[in-house]
Amino acid sequence: MGLALIVALAVVLSWTLGQVRALRRRVDEQALSTLGAEGLPVGALAPEFELPAAEGGRIDLVSLLAPGKAVLLVFVHPGCEMCAALARELPRWQARAGETLTIVLVGNGDLAEHATWGRTQEVGDIPVLVQQGNEAALRYRVRGTPSAVLIGTDGRVAGAVARGAIAVRELITTAKTEARRRSPGRDELASGTRR
Repeated sequence: MGLALIVALAVVLSWTLGQVRALRRRVDEQALSTLGAEGLPVGALAPEFELPAAEGGRIDLVSLLAPGKAVLLVFVHPGCEMCAALARELPRWQARAGETLTIVLVGNGDLAEHATWGRTQEVGDIPVLVQQGNEAALRYRVRGTPSAVLIGTDGRVAGAVARGAIAVRELITTAKTEARRRSPGRDELASGTRR
């Protein structure tokens, strides 16, 4: 009798959790369907956020922009293999563009799962922020993973949503090129011959 009751409760709990997951998916799909086009317009003020970091603490957009660098929000999911492959490349990109660009990973779900995922992918010092639902993705109108949004030093959206690993890589390259174009070269600064 006791074992049958435990089995029945386990079945009911399993069914209930499945229903909650399905409901959450439908709510997210409904929210995304009401957003209109993917991504915010270039030049739009980037929505503020404050999210828990997988390694502890909370990080907001203001603190990410404080060093005077552009910010690349890379939206990922731990179950996405393309996200994992891209994440493993990001430390190299961060090293190359670190003077002008801060790369941040944004996932959703469990903090511990994302902390483990970040260590497994060897993302190093790249912050891994965790949404409880899809609050940041919804604000930025990001609809899939991997995707990225570039935020300029002025706190405005600096490019269309990059969807897929190749598009994210291209966005990083564009951000580096844009930063070089905007800032005078070392030789120009030394000689005072800025064009």
